[in-house]
Amino acid sequence: MNKIDIMFVIIAERDAQYYYNIACKLHDSGVCCGFIIFHEPALDVIGGDSRFISILPFKGVVVNDIQYYEKKYNIRYNDIVRHEYLTYLGNINKLKNKLSLYLGMLEDFFKKNTVSCIVQELGGHIGCLSVYECAVYHGIDNYFIEPSFFKNRVLFLKNTINPLCVDLVSNRSEYVDSYVKDYISNKFVSYSSKDSHHYNKAYKKIFLFRNWKAFVYKIFNIYIKNRHIEFNSIYSYVNKYIKFIVGSFICNILGKYKNFEHVEGKKFVYFPLHVPEDFQLTTRCPEMYDQYSLLLYLASIMPNGVSLVTKEHPSMAGSFGCFKSRDILNSGLVLLSPYINNYDIINKSELIITINSKSGFEAVIQGKKVVTLGESFYSCFGLTENIAIQDLRNKILSMVERKHEVDSRLLYGFLNGIYVQSFPMSLYDNSELNINNSAKAIRSMVL
Repeated sequence: MNKIDIMFVIIAERDAQYYYNIACKLHDSGVCCGFIIFHEPALDVIGGDSRFISILPFKGVVVNDIQYYEKKYNIRYNDIVRHEYLTYLGNINKLKNKLSLYLGMLEDFFKKNTVSCIVQELGGHIGCLSVYECAVYHGIDNYFIEPSFFKNRVLFLKNTINPLCVDLVSNRSEYVDSYVKDYISNKFVSYSSKDSHHYNKAYKKIFLFRNWKAFVYKIFNIYIKNRHIEFNSIYSYVNKYIKFIVGSFICNILGKYKNFEHVEGKKFVYFPLHVPEDFQLTTRCPEMYDQYSLLLYLASIMPNGVSLVTKEHPSMAGSFGCFKSRDILNSGLVLLSPYINNYDIINKSELIITINSKSGFEAVIQGKKVVTLGESFYSCFGLTENIAIQDLRNKILSMVERKHEVDSRLLYGFLNGIYVQSFPMSLYDNSELNINNSAKAIRSMVL
């Protein structure tokens, strides 16, 4: 039986080199590491390095059906396969079999080896959640890494997928003060560098070399080398982005995207759209997944003289759906261009309604009134109004008209709490400085 201090979960190409570099650094300081690999090409990086123990959960056969694991782990398979089912329109039976396979292989491995903890990026894919559920059942601590509000800092979620409710810290931090001042002056918050390439316009993504490289890489590994790749829904991705391009083009041509001048000087409530199939919706708040129905409802309860304004996340321009949106736009909703600065829209709004997006917290920092419909990292301190959707109709008018002043002591206590309880590391940045910071953060957090 092997004793392993930390096992890293690898589900994509970028995970492999990053976690391997951290594992090497930790090994040098006496920490025994291993890998749970759902991305077979990662073996090209890790190779036959005998210092590390690896398991490939997709290498096996289904021993027990999903009902066995639902009863044993007290889980519902729908909660675990939902993200992949909605994101890739997957076959539900295949997803159930994949979950059963993963749980069976992981359970067998955990019985034969002593594992102290799991470290992985927060995500809703079956690989991530099967490791989480199996680890917790077997008394193994699972640490999800979630990017913090502050750029290049992360939070660790121990044995939960729910947002971390940080402790308030009264001592003011110069870093926090500077960060808020920069946000106000620059009108922009940069949360993480790992997904910055997603912010290109829809049509420009076709011409990005990195996207073509990833496409060829997956085709080669899946169909030529017959390797297992967890993110193997190539045609679903291609189809989705083609729809985004068409949707963005038609919305521009038909004038469905409005300029900011269309609402400037008017009373409006702002609902920023989430990224479609975002983990925040599919896993953390699935009851709010249907944003189209939610928009129709919100438009129907707007007080007289108040408009409902929305815009797509800039990384998903065209996702609103030029045809599906017809009824919503006819309801009086104003769809702004996705490239209008979020800061300006928030600043001019009477009220922000969000499910659990970071835009809601940007609004809090600006001193705006915010209604959250789902659980978020900033919704547990009285900085927002947490209202059930069925109660919103009776409260919307008073919320719009009510005077509001943010409690700056509470706000900065919360911001300082996030900063103090976060760690300086950036996911998938393989620079020597970041690898050192990542190894130090993980060791101090989990060991």
